[in-house]
Amino acid sequence: MKILKFFGWIFIPYIMIIFQWNKIGKTGKTFGSAWAVIALIVVITNANDDKTKPVASVDSAKTTTATAAESQPAPAPKPVEPSIEDRINNSIIEAVKDKTNMDKDRIVELQVNDHAGTAKEGDKIVIAKMNADENLTNSMVRHGILMQSDDVFKVLFSIPEVEEAALFWQLPITDAY
Repeated sequence: MKILKFFGWIFIPYIMIIFQWNKIGKTGKTFGSAWAVIALIVVITNANDDKTKPVASVDSAKTTTATAAESQPAPAPKPVEPSIEDRINNSIIEAVKDKTNMDKDRIVELQVNDHAGTAKEGDKIVIAKMNADENLTNSMVRHGILMQSDDVFKVLFSIPEVEEAALFWQLPITDAY
């Protein structure tokens, strides 16, 4: 039983402090509370960290013999630059992730229109329809949409070709009656 109590204090002190409060002294309460707060902060920050690291793949090396004519290096292919639509799409995904908190695709429709009456030649106008995250209250949903809109606008207007942008947020709801 002591071993379980020991592991409880190591891994879930924020729960152990509640059950052991009357049994520990003043020093124990101080250190236990401090350790519980630190552990709780670590748990919360790790729960919000959704970054995934890509797994690198290693190709097996092949050895071959080549003649002098074959050993000449081939001209390197030019790197293909992503289109403006791909850059905008990737920027939006980078800003607000590709899925909502209900596992729906974030971007419903993305239109990148050419110059349409703006002062700068060759600029783009972006129209994006996106799914919003669900939350507990209407106010929290609205606040979340405003914060995510701010993030999307920042990345969109960091692209030099983008002159104007419009965001349309969708949130499927169910009538309670």
